[in-house]
Amino acid sequence: MKTFKRILYVDIDAHHGDGVEEAFYNYKKFFFPETGCPSNNGFGLGKNFSFNFPLKPGLRDLSFEDLFKPIVQEILIRFNPEIIVFQSGADSLSKDPLGKFNLSIKGHGICIEFLKNTKIPLLVLGGGGYKISNVSRCWVYETSLLLNKKLSSKIPFNFYWHRYRGFFQLNFKISKISDKNSKKNLFFLREKIIRNIRKLKINKCIF
Repeated sequence: MKTFKRILYVDIDAHHGDGVEEAFYNYKKFFFPETGCPSNNGFGLGKNFSFNFPLKPGLRDLSFEDLFKPIVQEILIRFNPEIIVFQSGADSLSKDPLGKFNLSIKGHGICIEFLKNTKIPLLVLGGGGYKISNVSRCWVYETSLLLNKKLSSKIPFNFYWHRYRGFFQLNFKISKISDKNSKKNLFFLREKIIRNIRKLKINKCIF
């Protein structure tokens, strides 16, 4: 079995990835705190090995891309992972009953495209998602990106045909809800996180 000393875990689920963060928060047993804000960046030997960017409801594709790419790029430069584990949480899609973001399938898939183009080995996992018809659309689309396959825009007849409620297209229209994330706040959040990333000192890594 192949092992890796330096693994980057990226989670775009609408809810905080507290389980994984807790496991590596300080590289020893630790009682889980209230987490998920930018200041939750690790403790002790785990300091600066965790980065969160909490967002407000209504987040749209362009705002998400403007955060994701520069932040993850900075992490890749500083951390230089041997492998990336990506959790493709689909509850960040528009119209999810539990998530509050407003991403399209293509906006969600930007992450897959970006990480795939790094040429770093990539393990993709499923995650949250509570509107099944959109989860299936999303993961089929992202599988096609990983395999370099083009898909028809029409969903073929299948056993779960009734779940698509008369709309048999791969891409669905996003909600008209307003984006509560202002450009100013997103800019300050992005810069704050990037400053935190630049504090990462690999020579202190315990791997």
